[in-house]
Amino acid sequence: MKLKLVDEGVLVYGLPKNCAVTVFLNKDRDRFYQLDDVLGGKCYVKLPEWFFDTAEHRAEIEVNSSRGRETQTLIHRSKYVCELNDIGRSLFGWIYDATRPATKIKLSVDLDGKAIYHLIAEGESVFAPEGYSNFAFGFDNPVAEWDRSAHILGLRVSGTQFYPFGEYLVNLTPESILHSDVDGFKSSRLSESIQQCLKEHNLRQARCRRLGQNLPSLPNIWQICLPNLNYPITSAVNVIIPVYRGIEETINCINSVLAANNATPVILSVINDCSPEQELTLLLREHSAQNGYQYLENPENLGFVSTVNRGMQLHQDSDVVLLNADTVVSDGWLDRMRGAAYREPRVGSVSAMSNNATICSVPYIGGREEIPYGLTLSQVNELLGRENSGVSVQLPTAHGFCMYISRACLRQVGLFDAEKFGKGYGEENEFSLRSATKGWKHVVACDVFVYHCGSVSFKESAEGFIANNLKVIASEYPDYDYNVHQFLSSDPLLLARNRLLTSQWRQKRVAVLLSLAIGGGVDENLNYTAAKLASEGVTVLIAKRTKKDFYLFEMNEWGADHGTLYNSVNGVEALLADIYAINPIFVHVHHVLDMSASVPEFLIGAGIPYFVTLHDYFYICPRVTLLNDGGQFCEIPPVTGCNRCIARGGIHSAIDSSYQKISADVDAWRKYWVNFLSGARAVIIPNESAKIYYAQLFEDLPYRTLSHLGPKAPSVKSEPAALRSDEIVVAVIGAIGPHKGSEKLVELLRWSQDRSLAVSYKLIGYSDRNELLERFDNFENIGPYKGVELGDKIRASGATVALFLSPWPETYSYTLSEAFLHGLTPVAVDLGALGNRIGGIGVGQLVNANAHPQEIIEAIEAAALVRVIPKTYDEGQYISLLHDYYDFLDPVDESRPAIRLEAAEAKPGEGGVYLDGWCGKEVSLHLSATSHTSKFHLGLYVPEGRLMNHVDIFEGEVFLSREAILPGQLNDLDIDLPIRFGYRNIYLKFDVVEKNDHPDVRMTTSLLVKASIS
Repeated sequence: MKLKLVDEGVLVYGLPKNCAVTVFLNKDRDRFYQLDDVLGGKCYVKLPEWFFDTAEHRAEIEVNSSRGRETQTLIHRSKYVCELNDIGRSLFGWIYDATRPATKIKLSVDLDGKAIYHLIAEGESVFAPEGYSNFAFGFDNPVAEWDRSAHILGLRVSGTQFYPFGEYLVNLTPESILHSDVDGFKSSRLSESIQQCLKEHNLRQARCRRLGQNLPSLPNIWQICLPNLNYPITSAVNVIIPVYRGIEETINCINSVLAANNATPVILSVINDCSPEQELTLLLREHSAQNGYQYLENPENLGFVSTVNRGMQLHQDSDVVLLNADTVVSDGWLDRMRGAAYREPRVGSVSAMSNNATICSVPYIGGREEIPYGLTLSQVNELLGRENSGVSVQLPTAHGFCMYISRACLRQVGLFDAEKFGKGYGEENEFSLRSATKGWKHVVACDVFVYHCGSVSFKESAEGFIANNLKVIASEYPDYDYNVHQFLSSDPLLLARNRLLTSQWRQKRVAVLLSLAIGGGVDENLNYTAAKLASEGVTVLIAKRTKKDFYLFEMNEWGADHGTLYNSVNGVEALLADIYAINPIFVHVHHVLDMSASVPEFLIGAGIPYFVTLHDYFYICPRVTLLNDGGQFCEIPPVTGCNRCIARGGIHSAIDSSYQKISADVDAWRKYWVNFLSGARAVIIPNESAKIYYAQLFEDLPYRTLSHLGPKAPSVKSEPAALRSDEIVVAVIGAIGPHKGSEKLVELLRWSQDRSLAVSYKLIGYSDRNELLERFDNFENIGPYKGVELGDKIRASGATVALFLSPWPETYSYTLSEAFLHGLTPVAVDLGALGNRIGGIGVGQLVNANAHPQEIIEAIEAAALVRVIPKTYDEGQYISLLHDYYDFLDPVDESRPAIRLEAAEAKPGEGGVYLDGWCGKEVSLHLSATSHTSKFHLGLYVPEGRLMNHVDIFEGEVFLSREAILPGQLNDLDIDLPIRFGYRNIYLKFDVVEKNDHPDVRMTTSLLVKASIS
């Protein structure tokens, strides 16, 4: 007899015939399993789930047969290897049992000791170690955002009491403590945990508290913070508002402080610095009497600094907040600022984020008058409170518009320097620098937003004050300017600002388009695609990079602040984390040439559907255009020839350095990229000619030939041109470098000039040979163009012919579309999409790649005899990109009629669903959602008399459920799915008994009425 641990049980083999097998578990030998008649020499015993916690367990196998009794013991202790991370309000991680490396682990999500749902670690993740990428899982924070109570959250191996990641005390804030009747529930584990945290008050950098586990804590699970409670939780904070001018602004500020909900008690002190506005003084006297706050008046104008110093000397046991009279606050602002003041030791001051607070501004440094993104103050404060909960960043200096100062810091450092900064501006900077010499630091609370109008009191003379006072600071603290510059360069507030915008994007139906920084036809196609998607209600985000930075910005918001930046400090990893958190319906890869290798690797494992458009031959060769080191079309030689070419001529200069390891070996390069392309939902080829070269190397990719969107191309219509006695004007359009035939153009100009031909060439664009080209009398450089300027420049040039000399097989050419649109007859090298499109339309002249200048001139002369009539047709035009281009199946409209047998014969559609909704024998549904999904909802109508009993439901190759189908009614089915992020592929297989004599599929199958996931 032999034993082998297999999956969730033990395989017993090598057994004698007709034996009985009994299984006893652990030392007390509890009988767990007995089989009296074993045939076939082996049996499989599924062990209980608790057997696979981390304790040592014994399974004793006893076999009784004619040979006697035989026993063997299996001793087992599971060893789990795992990791847990967070993105926003979602958790993702991976786990496997090293003793059962092929087993998918089942997990239970527990909230306050009760399992609320289950999941299986069977997804794919780029974050898991090599060899274990398919043991991933993910789920959303089950605690509702509006829930003010603390909870215990645990992720447990199902059937056991083992929490591989520990348990977490979540949603623990001063507010939740005050809202929880902790003393009334001393016996509960939750209240004991809260009390323990209060006792230890050591949740500083960690955002959650691990309970009962001696494992390293996770630093960033949902960022739920408890301040270091060195102050009484009921102690009041003195909010000081100095007043000089601005009636409306001042009253709005005071009212906002009075109205804001905070657990922290507030003492409001308003000090009138002898305002010249008598109406303001009278109003404040009346307003303070009505609302019960402390109101003081300076008998003479003391200036800002002396006024706030007077306020800070009041209530000397309280921390203070200096709040400009042109600010507005909202709920929770003071709680979160005080939390930042005590989360870490030696925090002297806390500033707030604002629309107008220089280095503490959102959405960008410098600030603006408006609240960002068209949101309200409360919305921005709430979003930052959630997205940046507990996040604070150290500053080189505090910002005085809203400045929390701890009383301990004031006692040691003293007040502001009124002698040097009496009228204000720079006093908070000097205080920050002075206190820093005594070991105090200054932070900004990234989870607080306070509106700031800006310099109402001193608006007329602000610039003079600032310049003078900054000189004072520089003389005493010569490193100040350098430290501020370093802060601006590294921009540690970048991600905190980004989170505000990404939180907006997560609420929308988003598509992400990846593009090149170098522009050209790739950008043009992307812009047309993005505009069309936006017209269909999709929020389109463009991801690009500069030399060192990455951008993610919203289409139709060019030049606005609807964008996020990822600098060299946080880079592409932060960009990808945000894309994952946004959970787009798809990612469209237009190019990754200048993106890090992290991008394709992320897309392979992220579970987000992605599309790839082949704009060139980057995935075949790192030289991109299939031009060899001699500048000629290489026609894809054997790999050894490719490698020699790369060794001599190098790779494309813009390719990211992360591809360096594979770029010298074309075979390794292609193996790397075929893996990426194979995972795409579709590999889009804008013209069939490009497929010829790709299919030579990559046969089984999900190719789809779809013309680019763009200018409506002309129909096949032309007529003889009027006879001309003057010269032929030829337009050369675009960026004309070696890849566009600049050397051939120089040769052609020289040949034409030497023979005094009546042909002139007008460059509308630019060239790498500009200086040489301008030496020719038959050449004129009209200059580059933008958008609609091209048509005007073509008309001004007088050109009738457009010349295309690209020596490589381009995949589309927008310039050709523009030439047709503006009535130019093309002459082009017969390669790639240029040859294919011109030949297909039947208007224009083609020459071979090695054509002599005489042949090109003859083609130009022939082209000049034809006049193109622009008349649009549907190349590159789609009614719906989502359906016609990306082939997305939205959830079926539930209002669709259940039966339409009177309609014409059903026409086949995509995925086995006919165009009128009837199903084939097998159906493939591609559904997307904006969050993790765990349910599949299906509605099927089966008419009476159908020979059908059930439908089998799969996700990929994983069987989910077999559901009975009742004829004559609508069958509403809800099927549990393993919890997974975003896009799902669902397959239906019906047990249809086909009637071969009936041609109408609707007589043998069912109608798909609705399909969705949630």
